[in-house]
Amino acid sequence: MPSILAVTLGNCNLKMAIATREARAFYLGTPVQFPIEEIRESRPKLARILSEGNGEAMPMVVASVNPPALDGFLRLARQVSRRKVLVAGQDFLIPIRTKVHEPDGVGVDRLLAALAAYRRAQKECVVVDLGTAATVNAVRRDGTFLGGVIFPGLRMMARALAQGTAQLAEVSLDEAAGSIGKTTQEAIRAGILHGTSAAIEGLIRDARWIVGSRAPVFVTGGDVMNIFPYVTDRFRNWCRYPDLVLEGLGIAYFERQDQ
Repeated sequence: MPSILAVTLGNCNLKMAIATREARAFYLGTPVQFPIEEIRESRPKLARILSEGNGEAMPMVVASVNPPALDGFLRLARQVSRRKVLVAGQDFLIPIRTKVHEPDGVGVDRLLAALAAYRRAQKECVVVDLGTAATVNAVRRDGTFLGGVIFPGLRMMARALAQGTAQLAEVSLDEAAGSIGKTTQEAIRAGILHGTSAAIEGLIRDARWIVGSRAPVFVTGGDVMNIFPYVTDRFRNWCRYPDLVLEGLGIAYFERQDQ
């Protein structure tokens, strides 16, 4: 069974997992994640994961929205891998059509998540990624990526309020938030969590207006569970896949091998 080490480099975290294909089925192992700033310290973890390939160095396939982190990771990877590291969007194309004004400017994370969601749905879908930045993207019935919206993620909102005001402190988002805050901290927490969930629901409605009212919604990213308690009941049928970008990266690589 062919295997690869799939790696995604975001703005805050590095995530990696072994992806394996058997026949036409695709399997993703349990991901390992750690902060971007620890890339220099990740060599033992990377070498250990590579050694799981029966002593053979697996190809490493990387998707990055963080150029400085990518440069650092590639230097590290060359020290522990005997094979060339392939970068999605540079060394191979992501097999998804786009209908946007600047195709080369679309983040590979958005395209890979859309690819994975479409392969699962086999029809039009909406893809929500809740990370450092939050995105809501639309995919047409024929698999064409139509674009979407980008706005600040939860923690970026909290940090911006603290840094851009004189008296508001950065709040934790791990606590429950009522719909109306009784303290300044509770009000900030309520605004971020309830406000973001309402925005996402509205954006999903807009995307469904374009691609189809019954389009399934795929949600990924580190803040999914922070938002989920605040969405309305009719949005609780979201398809939650925390590693949709990694999955899309594996799909893109193996489909490249088939060509």
